[in-house]
Amino acid sequence: MAGIKQSGVPMLRFADLETDADLLELARDSAETILQHHVNLAQPHLDRWLPGREALLKV
Repeated sequence: MAGIKQSGVPMLRFADLETDADLLELARDSAETILQHHVNLAQPHLDRWLPGREALLKV
């Protein structure tokens, strides 16, 4: 092991809140629609990215 820093191309990119405002609003609206009307499609993503969310929501 040569060190602790990762190498390679990062898989995730971050949005620029100024230039991507329209895209972020579209993504938020799409997420709301999926959560309201297609819960079965959203559930696997909720389970993966928000495990334990029930405990967070009770706080």
